[in-house]
Amino acid sequence: MVVMVALAAWASPQGMDPGLRAPPSDARPVLQVDGGPDGMGWRGPAARRELGERDLDRVIATARDIDPEWGDALESLRGSDPAALRQRLGSQARRLVVLSWLRERQPELYETRVEDFRVQRQVREAVERVRKARDAADAEGEALALAEARLSLERQVELDIKARAHELVAMDRALKEARQRLQDDIASRSRRVQQLVEQVQAGEMPRFGRVGPADLDQGPAPSPRRGRVREGGSPTGERP
Repeated sequence: MVVMVALAAWASPQGMDPGLRAPPSDARPVLQVDGGPDGMGWRGPAARRELGERDLDRVIATARDIDPEWGDALESLRGSDPAALRQRLGSQARRLVVLSWLRERQPELYETRVEDFRVQRQVREAVERVRKARDAADAEGEALALAEARLSLERQVELDIKARAHELVAMDRALKEARQRLQDDIASRSRRVQQLVEQVQAGEMPRFGRVGPADLDQGPAPSPRRGRVREGGSPTGERP
């Protein structure tokens, strides 16, 4: 499901759906990532998210894969100036977070998206050269920059198509697995109901949600997070 969230966030023209939740960040926040347009597939507002040390490890490693100098510059700012680090990451931080998830879970798709990211940076640089040449009335320089931009744009479109093909395969596989889990749950719903009833009989708060087939064969077990039921039906909040 983590991969599906990441793919949906990348592929959707509206960015990450508010109903989709990212994997949890580390406990100690060191950097906040804001939503906002960046012209690279992320559009619209998004919830602020805290990045912990391990998150930053992954983000900086991803940035280094895209551009070693960029990754090294982020690492040097990490300990000395977190505000400057946030500014340097800018609106690309959210996309780097998604890429960092794919780095461990979908390496082939990751490599394609990293190159896509790299080529888009080249396009941005070409756009700046076009603007500067135009401002300087340098027709030859403008034509050269436009030709470079065209080559990069052709490559970017190819990479985007390739990446989306990978994404569709991954999502199709995940959907098939989800359908199978649903069929398993339908077949075992009577056992699941009985398990929940036994938890209540044991004085426990029922642990709602899906459980695996192996868990259905287990009897009720103490639930330290929820505590036992006291008179009136609410948890006591007892600690183990």
